[in-house]
Amino acid sequence: MRSIDLTPAEWLSLGRLPIEPRDEQIPLDHKQKLIRLGVASEKIGRLVATFEGRLMLRERNHTKR
Repeated sequence: MRSIDLTPAEWLSLGRLPIEPRDEQIPLDHKQKLIRLGVASEKIGRLVATFEGRLMLRERNHTKR
């Protein structure tokens, strides 16, 4: 798995994607970076975590324990 350079705040934004009803709460610069890294994409006007993004979150949450 490739290493992704995200700040703690950006990881938090990525982690909010599957559960937040509105992604306006995620800063625009975070959205752009998450899309550029391929860990999020826009679908039907909403930002969603990609498969790789969900894997990276799972791995990060697993290693933090």
